[in-house]
Amino acid sequence: MNSHSRKSLMKLLDKHCSLENERAKQLRDEQRQHSVSAFDFVYLPMDFRTGYNRGYAFVNFTNPRAVWKFYEAFNNRAWYSLDVESPKTIHIVSAKIQGKEALVSHFDKSVFFCKSDEFLPVCFSPPRDGASNEDQAVTITTIGKRITTITPCTNRGVSLSPDASKTAQES
Repeated sequence: MNSHSRKSLMKLLDKHCSLENERAKQLRDEQRQHSVSAFDFVYLPMDFRTGYNRGYAFVNFTNPRAVWKFYEAFNNRAWYSLDVESPKTIHIVSAKIQGKEALVSHFDKSVFFCKSDEFLPVCFSPPRDGASNEDQAVTITTIGKRITTITPCTNRGVSLSPDASKTAQES
């Protein structure tokens, strides 16, 4: 675990995309079109009690080339080289769930017991490409449901059916 937050992860992703997109400007138009680095979904699972992340994240880049560029730049790189106080190394792997729509569909069903939307997955429209273009507003949509308080249970027994509750009360 480390102290990376969603905000700091997005800053790192924005910086990476900005650098890659500046490099892509040197390419011909047809190559540049397929070389845009942008992302449209981010989720950094957190330990809600400690405030530290769990050591992995879900990021959806908008094209395979952007994924490869990110992989080349960060895979097997030490976190401390990015000014993060962690001796761990970054390992990038493919997630089972692929694509913005599939990620949104999956995490939209999730419930998060936390005090801030900062801990929830988000998607962006249009995708973030690292440009600080003030003319273009980016819509940030929070995914999932946040619950801030847990109502204490007054009944100690758990009943799955009328017969199960009777058995639980008798024992």
